[in-house]
Amino acid sequence: MSPPAESFRTCVVERNQPRKAYDFNASAEAPRLLYTSMSPQLELELSSPSLTVPDTSRSQLQVFSQSDKVSGQVFLDGSCHHTGRLSVTLEGAFYYEKVVPSTEDSATPLQPPTSKHVFLTSATHINVSPANDNIPLLPFQASFMKRRPSASRLQGSGSLKRSHPFYFEFPRGYRPGEELPCSFSFSSDTDTTPKPFSVAYRIFAHWEPSESLDNSSSLEVPIIIQADKDFQSIDASPRSQESWTEMPLKPERPVPFRCAVTLPSSITFSRSSAIPYFVVFTTTPRSPVLAKEIAADASISVVLIRQVTVTEQALPPTPPITPSSDDLDSPTGKTKLLRKVTRTVHQRQRSARPDSYTDPRDKPLPELPSQAWTQPFTETRQIRNDMCIGFQKRPRHQCGPGSHPPLDAQMALPDGLHKAKFSLKQDMLPSIDWNGLSVKAINHLNTPGPIVLWSLASTTTLLILELLHEADYYGGTPDHVMAGDAGGDRFLSPTTPLHGHREVTRPQRLHHRRLSWDQGKIIRFGWTLDERLVLLNEEGVYRLYDLQGEYQQHSLGAEAAELGIIDARIHDNGLVALTSSLTLLEVKNWDGGRPLTLANPGLSEPPHAWAIIPPDLNISRHVEVLLSVESTILSVDNLESIDQRLSRGPFTHISPSPNGKSLALLTFSGTLWVVSTDFQRNMAEFETNNVVGAEGPVKQVEWCGNDAILLTWDGLAVLVGPFGDTLQYFYAGALFTVTEMDGVRVIGPDVRLQIPESDLSSDKNTASTLSIFRPGSTAPSAILYDAWESFNSRSPKADESVRSIKPELAKAVDECIDAAGQEWEPYWQRRLLNAAKFGRGYLDFHNPADFVSMGQTLKVLNSVRFYEIGIPLTYSQYNYASPSHLITRLTSRNLHLLALRISSYLNLKPDAVLKHWACAKIAHTRPTATGAGKDAELSGDDEVCAMIVEKFRQLGRTDLSYADIAKRAWETGRPGLATKLLDHETQASGQVPLLLTMKEDRLALSKAVDSGDTDMGGFLWSLQLPLGTFFRLIEDGGEKLAPANKLLQVYAREQDREMLRDFYYSDDRRVESAVLALDEASRATDQAAKITSVKTAQKFFSDDKDRGFEAKMMDENVRLLTAQQQLEKDADGKISFFGLSVNGTIRQCIINGLSKRADKIKADFKVSDKRFWYLKLHSLTEIRDFEALDTFSKSKRSPIGYEPFVRHLVENGHTKEAIAYVARCDSPRRADLYVECGEWRLAGKECKERGDKAKLEEIRKKCPNAMILRELDQIATSMK
Repeated sequence: MSPPAESFRTCVVERNQPRKAYDFNASAEAPRLLYTSMSPQLELELSSPSLTVPDTSRSQLQVFSQSDKVSGQVFLDGSCHHTGRLSVTLEGAFYYEKVVPSTEDSATPLQPPTSKHVFLTSATHINVSPANDNIPLLPFQASFMKRRPSASRLQGSGSLKRSHPFYFEFPRGYRPGEELPCSFSFSSDTDTTPKPFSVAYRIFAHWEPSESLDNSSSLEVPIIIQADKDFQSIDASPRSQESWTEMPLKPERPVPFRCAVTLPSSITFSRSSAIPYFVVFTTTPRSPVLAKEIAADASISVVLIRQVTVTEQALPPTPPITPSSDDLDSPTGKTKLLRKVTRTVHQRQRSARPDSYTDPRDKPLPELPSQAWTQPFTETRQIRNDMCIGFQKRPRHQCGPGSHPPLDAQMALPDGLHKAKFSLKQDMLPSIDWNGLSVKAINHLNTPGPIVLWSLASTTTLLILELLHEADYYGGTPDHVMAGDAGGDRFLSPTTPLHGHREVTRPQRLHHRRLSWDQGKIIRFGWTLDERLVLLNEEGVYRLYDLQGEYQQHSLGAEAAELGIIDARIHDNGLVALTSSLTLLEVKNWDGGRPLTLANPGLSEPPHAWAIIPPDLNISRHVEVLLSVESTILSVDNLESIDQRLSRGPFTHISPSPNGKSLALLTFSGTLWVVSTDFQRNMAEFETNNVVGAEGPVKQVEWCGNDAILLTWDGLAVLVGPFGDTLQYFYAGALFTVTEMDGVRVIGPDVRLQIPESDLSSDKNTASTLSIFRPGSTAPSAILYDAWESFNSRSPKADESVRSIKPELAKAVDECIDAAGQEWEPYWQRRLLNAAKFGRGYLDFHNPADFVSMGQTLKVLNSVRFYEIGIPLTYSQYNYASPSHLITRLTSRNLHLLALRISSYLNLKPDAVLKHWACAKIAHTRPTATGAGKDAELSGDDEVCAMIVEKFRQLGRTDLSYADIAKRAWETGRPGLATKLLDHETQASGQVPLLLTMKEDRLALSKAVDSGDTDMGGFLWSLQLPLGTFFRLIEDGGEKLAPANKLLQVYAREQDREMLRDFYYSDDRRVESAVLALDEASRATDQAAKITSVKTAQKFFSDDKDRGFEAKMMDENVRLLTAQQQLEKDADGKISFFGLSVNGTIRQCIINGLSKRADKIKADFKVSDKRFWYLKLHSLTEIRDFEALDTFSKSKRSPIGYEPFVRHLVENGHTKEAIAYVARCDSPRRADLYVECGEWRLAGKECKERGDKAKLEEIRKKCPNAMILRELDQIATSMK
């Protein structure tokens, strides 16, 4: 829509009036402030009404109004040369950032430099010579110098200082509203980062001596220009608005209403004020229903735009002549001083000094530039956007009290009124209108709207009124588009971006469903594989609507919401979004998972065109994004961004083929280029500029299958084949096309058809059909078909024809079966299958599986293609998507009976159909309320539950899970029905989670306990209630929940010991708590934690009077652990004691030579002598310290005797050392101990000494060899 001229409203933003230090007066005798700046050779003294200290500087600056004169004098130091040229310049400049495009050779992007536009230059040139110093002062100079200080601050070399006065007057504008810009410093208008702007003034003094050997000197003094002293600030006193201007809005196409905007007639507004406005609409003809819908759904957007324009003007043909000191008193000099010079100021270059000074008026004229004006700098920026929804009120006719307005006057008023104010900020850049510089604030309403979107069913049903700014559309003004699915049974109307409502349309059944949308502007919409509508808004929020209007909402995350989404591409199983920072986010599947950030393509501006190749079509199984950037294409995935290094771009359209192997690229010059997705093979080229009847640019480039491409213009579609051959289709109105895997669908105002891929190319799907029905075909399948027709007409040629193709008869049968699948009419399907059946009769061996499968498939396809169902699915699409996908599509349309019959016919499990039917039954039935107040109950749940259970029983699906159905009942607000359905669920894993969601905690606990599954118990314990409430629930459950107690302990001991500790504490189980603390102490590795756990156990035991012994043992354990800590500390951590028992501690001390520490442990813990001797015996034997062992054995009488010494030494292989301890043992045991030590002779002698012949005879029987036996016999003989 082209906006009306009145829709652009420019307002002037005035500057604030600063608070002055003094009252100003135009009189020359008014008090003024002097300010002096110095350099090594110059001193500049300015006279101004007041001083100020800016925020960015600590120094004081002079402040002048627009009507003041800038006057002062320049002092030259006595050391300066006696002749030369003194220049004093007043300069005003506007500073801004001008973006410099980066070159191809630059490795890094260029930073935008700060540019300077000089809009005011006034200069005074003074020729200084000794003669001029003696010239008497002019009257004006004399009066001016009387008010100046008599002495200079410059420290000269003793010579006199020379003073030279000057003054400037600020110029006035030549047009209304043209004023000299005031000083301004600006950083940001909004929270984003804009380009900085500032207005600055300065006085520049430059001394150029005539002698080249002397140094020149410069001095720069900044000043501040503020509003005129006589200006009454409108920021301080708002003005009342008496006059208004009404601007009607004109739509591009006829709509049943009119809309107008009313703004104040004044175009000047102060900062920190507001711009009031009114928006009204009237339906034509009057329609209360339409008016009510517009008043509720209209979106009104008011945008404030700042437009900065800097026109760089070349130098004028004649340079300005500024007065010298000799011309100050002449009237012509005063007039010339007021001239403005607007020019572009470049970096000051220092030139060589001439040998002699010449007057600038005698110089030749500069050369004229080739262009008087260069390319202007323009920046347009949206700095404020106010959005509101709906018209709040309806206008009322004003009349006196007690009277009513006439009916005619009331009916003449608009149907809706929106009244609001547009707030202006205090620190915004004021409006400027000066030569070469323009700053405007544009109040932009209602562009390019209003946009009225209609449903396809009726031209009187208003969906939305939209008032949006044109910049809100990414990629330009949107066209009407319709999005279709793979099966082609519905499309979306109207267009994007939208607010308010959407309609999903299924034309075959003439059914529309209105969807509510309240999430802002829609960036993209599309369809998923399971026929859910995806709507994505600019904040990264996307919804998935099913065909019944139910939706699930997800988000791309906080980062996407902050950056904003400017475009997206949606495929069957996910989407890829392009953010405003030109990064890519991918959503995999539609389960609401976290988006994945793809590799950074490094874009500096949005791509000219882009497309995606879905993961299932990519060899890497990752999504691939193709971006048209400059003359090449970037291929981006989740790992890297690859430049394909093309040179034929940029491209306006990028379209991948359905199989993901080819790309159709359309260049800006109109060349269609087809390449492989790896850009290695050039497949075809086609010039779209040569198409007859094509007007304007190509609207869409879509694939027709995998071998042809459809190009569309308004009213024209051109199908381009693989060899450059074309077919043209002419239609009325705009077209929208949708790619299919075996064709393309064309949708328009009066057309809806599918163009098959076979129109221009023969593929494997149609080869069998062509071989049979091509005129004059001699293919075996054609002969078989003719033979079947001859058989039906009872012609004897049938048998002869079949036998002539006997070697290829099997192939002919297969081609007839395949051709039947490509046909849409049941008549031809039946004939082809009969021909195949006829041919199979001549084959000895042929697998009938294909024949039977084709018959089943065609029966299913014919049933869903029926006009009352309206799913025109092709055989190729059916095989690609699988029968289960078709079942899902039928259930999404609530065609449950047909879906159930197809499932049964194809031997598929009907579980999905039955669950969807049950959920739909719940959604379409409403419970009835009985009673009132607290006694109110909902009835009808029992009937619905019984109906669902009975239906499942009739179909033999008693084992079907009811969890998903119960969840649906809960989501629809029927918890009673959900509980009843869960009673029929056989798996606790399906019952407990939903019961917990429904806050049925006791019932969930009972179900979990009945299951006896510890994992399910853990799920219950860990997810829901606070522990106190949960423990109390178990206690209050009585015997019914008694198993929950044990189940909880089993789970918590393995998974959550902290919860078990809390459970014991809440149930006052002190002994169990102590045992748990001891168990934790045994697992602890930290010494302090172990001691703490033991102390905790000691406390729990001490609280129970029957556990005194255990409490004492815990106390002893703490003492032992403390002693072990001290032992380790004394050993500098080289010996480990902590955690050992008392025996282990004593053993460790003995082994490491800490005998005294071992004795102390023995005494502290009252270790008995017997145990201590055993410990020391074993420890000294372990370290083989036999000398210490002997000393220890002789220290005192052994409380354990010496037989343990002998036996322990023998067991460890130290028999030699053990013999010494046998003599200390009791005499009756010595003989046996000698035998254990292997000393048979000593054993015999011991028997002889004791006269024990029986023991000697016993030993003789055990002797190991004859030599020992002879010795024992000798001992026995000697005893006789």
